Amino acid sequence: MIKTQYRHLGAHNTVNSVYAQLSFIFKDRIRDAYVLADVGCGKDRVINYCLRYIPHNRLIGIELDEEIANQTRQ
Repeated sequence: MIKTQYRHLGAHNTVNSVYAQLSFIFKDRIRDAYVLADVGCGKDRVINYCLRYIPHNRLIGIELDEEIANQTRQ
């Protein structure tokens, strides 16, 4: 967990998504034409999951914390 410095803006701490939960959340719900946006993408687990299991969709990751966004971008 990484504590947010943006709590005053309503942001939550950065935590890892559980891959097993992601397969349940996305199972049979995503159409090829969908654009997937991960708001508060943190360390990019959801996008990495989508790249592997839902590779045909356009993906957008948005992260408020510039330091975490730079690490994720790399």
